[in-house]
Parts: sequence; structure tokens; C-alpha cells
Amino acid sequence: MDHFTNRLTATESAYLWANYMADSMALAMFSHFQKMAEDQELKEVLAYAMELSVSHVKSVASFLEQAGHAVPQGFGEQDVNPDAPRLFPDAFVILYLFEMANVGMTYYGKALAMVTRQDIHDYYMECLASSAELNSRIKKVKLEKGIYVRPPYVPVPHFNEMVHKQSFLKGIFGKGRPITVFEIGNAFYNLQTVNVVRVLSTAFMQVAQSEEARSYFKRGKQLSTETSEIFTDILIREDLPAPIPWDSYVTDSTEFTFSDKIMMFHGALLNGAGLEQYGFSLATSMRTDLALRYNQLAAEMQKYAEDGANLMIEKHWLEQIPLAPDREALAQV
Repeated sequence: MDHFTNRLTATESAYLWANYMADSMALAMFSHFQKMAEDQELKEVLAYAMELSVSHVKSVASFLEQAGHAVPQGFGEQDVNPDAPRLFPDAFVILYLFEMANVGMTYYGKALAMVTRQDIHDYYMECLASSAELNSRIKKVKLEKGIYVRPPYVPVPHFNEMVHKQSFLKGIFGKGRPITVFEIGNAFYNLQTVNVVRVLSTAFMQVAQSEEARSYFKRGKQLSTETSEIFTDILIREDLPAPIPWDSYVTDSTEFTFSDKIMMFHGALLNGAGLEQYGFSLATSMRTDLALRYNQLAAEMQKYAEDGANLMIEKHWLEQIPLAPDREALAQV
């Protein structure tokens, strides 16, 4: 590969950098889950997930090194306590893995659409396929164990109908025409996701080492609780079932389990995924009250994410992603 084709575009650099950070984080988290897992099916799924993350870290490091890029520091053994007691029961780990597999499929799909080099394109094709396989394996385990919660059903439409009135777009505080299947799916998916975040925030709040991180995760728990109530209310107002929160899915451990640095990064990753999902939900929700609600939730999450980034900077926990050159500064050298 010659010098020109060996170079990475800004997009390739961005996705590979974030890929390395996320998978090195996942390996540290999975090591705790694997050690504590009792269920054999969960152990097998975790082994597959760890195998994927190890492969991703090696592949990304190779791409970056070949292009002369510094490999991120990422996360490692120093970010997890191998002697820590169990923080989550097996049932939640299964739900957590399912959520992370879904985040991975979304991320790899976007990367695949935006990278240029054929070898990197092929790599993300493999990542997308393996994330889909991970999703399938976890879904099977959830169904077998009776912890898979299906989205609501609606009556089967038997004929096509056109929209005739602008009132189709109107809605005030949940009152208006019945919500569409897209709007149902968005509310349900967001509720499932925020319930995972709520459990993680509760656990991280218990084991955080610094007062600032504990306060941040306590705020995250409160925000996710309020958000969970909003999505639950949306579904209940439409006479649709809403999954119950998983408040019991955290042990009473307060011992150091994960470093504050890795937990804050994990929170930032989920904040980003949540903002992206809110954007999709906003784009596919035609009722004005729902669109307004997603704008409000996105603004709250963006403020929470910004405060988290400021804390990470203050504590020197935020590793800098590659930047464009500062031409004015270079001209003064």
C-alpha cells in the first residue's frame, strides 16, 4: 500500500479512534461480567463478545499504526478491580449486552457508510455482521429466559388510508390522534434504553471513588428516572403496555469495581447514542407534542453530557480525539 492510499481520511480516523476507545472499554467491563457470571449461556455470549472486542482492538491498532497515527491510550486492567464483588446479576448483564450490541450495529452501519478505504470498509462490514450475530445470540437467550419484552402490538390494518387533515400533526400533552407505529417503537425503544442507563447510573453512583463522579451519576439516575416516567406516560396514555423499570438489578456493593475514568467515558458513550436516537425519534414523530418532547429531552441530555465532559477535562480523564491543524498557530512557528 503506497503512502497516499495508506492515509486515513478524517472520517476514518474518527471512527477508528472511537472504535478503539469503545472496545477497550468493553473489554474492561466484560472482564468483570465474565468473572462473576454464573449462567452458562451468558458466559458463552460474553466469551463471543470479548472475542469480538479483542479482534477489533487489534485491527484498529493495526490500521492506525500503518497510517502513522498514535494509538489511543484507551482503557485496560488498571480500570477494573479483578477482586471486586458482583455489581450486577446475570439477568441485567444480558439486557446490558443486548443494548450495547444495538449501539454497535448503529455505529458500525454509520462507519460503513462513511469510510473510503476498501480494507477499512471490509473491516466494518465484518463488524456489522458480527454485531448482528451478537444481537441474535443475546435475543435468543433473552427469549429462552423469559426476559425479552416485546414492543406493543397494534391492530392489523386491512386497507390503505390517506391523511386528510392537518390535525394529524397536532397534539398537546399527549392528546391528539393515536400515535403511529413509528412513534410507539421510538417511545418503547427509548424507554428500554433509559432503563438500562438508570441501572448503570445507580451502580456507578455506588462504586464511584470521587465525590464529583458520585454526584454526576446521582444526577444521571434522577434524569433517567424522570425520562423513564415520560416515556411510560406516553405509552400508558395510548392504552399501550410499558415495560417496568429494573430497579432491583444492582447489588449493594460499594467497593471499587471500575475506575471513575472508564465509568465517565461509558456515560459519555451512552449520552451520544441517546442523543442520536432522540434525533431519529424526532425525525420520525409527526405529532407536534412528541416532537416538542424529544427536543426538550435532547436539550437536557446535551447539558448533562456537556457537564460530564467538563468534569472529565477537570480530572484529566478525557483523551483528545485527533484535530484538524491550527493553521494560524502553525504560521506563527
